[in-house]
Amino acid sequence: MLLQEKATSELRQAIILGTLKPGERLSEPELAQHFKTSRSPIREALVQLEQEGFVERSKTGRVAVRALNIEEAEQLFTVRATLEGLATRLAVENLTRKDTQRLKSNIDGMQQAGLDRDFEQALALGADFHRIIIEACSNKPLQDCLVGFRARTSRYRHIVASLEEFSEQRINEHNAILAALLTQSPETAEQAMISHILVSSQETITALKRYLEKNQF
Repeated sequence: MLLQEKATSELRQAIILGTLKPGERLSEPELAQHFKTSRSPIREALVQLEQEGFVERSKTGRVAVRALNIEEAEQLFTVRATLEGLATRLAVENLTRKDTQRLKSNIDGMQQAGLDRDFEQALALGADFHRIIIEACSNKPLQDCLVGFRARTSRYRHIVASLEEFSEQRINEHNAILAALLTQSPETAEQAMISHILVSSQETITALKRYLEKNQF
């Protein structure tokens, strides 16, 4: 992996997980020292993260982690729901028996993680559930679009996990998606995915509002 790719990946993940806080300044010299590289790969990494919406640059050129924004979150989830609904529709004809078994196992794992109050694991399994379906859609441009939207919405979803919240309704929604896939109904599968993401987004927005009230970023 190139140094620029390594720096981009690690910084993106740190922002998603909240290790790097909203508004936290990112210094090229300090990051270059951390990654044991020159400033050039760090500068390229920060430019990419700016394009992806994870960091922002002030008029003076200083780079900081982008603030959490309720309106932005709502817009991101709306677009993601539409795109992932389409991916689910396309995946209906491509899912193998092994894929559906993995989806079922994933749902079971999510339910157990919720019972164990392992919220990060529940979130990770949920993300994997979606990834399996997106991979099965076999549409590279659509998959590329969803990579960016899913990464940016993951930053907001991790807030729900950090507040130690998990709704049993998410399990029901995943089961509805799987049921539609198993009956090979493209329209039903698409609508089940769209409904799931939009309902889940409302839970996330509610959690985000509480989070922002508690943490004055």
